[in-house]
Amino acid sequence: MTAEQLIPIFRTQLTLVCDPKEIEKIHSWMLGVAESKESRKKRLHAMFDSKERYKIEPKPKRKRRKKAL
Repeated sequence: MTAEQLIPIFRTQLTLVCDPKEIEKIHSWMLGVAESKESRKKRLHAMFDSKERYKIEPKPKRKRRKKAL
């Protein structure tokens, strides 16, 4: 089951336990978690699909100073 399918089930369970004001907070939090998981997945796919955009370049090597003797 996806998170979107589970949220209504959890919401009905919460109505039995929680204060109505708290239910809205928890519900919005659950929606945010489900949404962020999807957006993370999309962002990862975008990274691997467009290699030019997210090209990993090696860091330039630092020039070492000569120690003064």
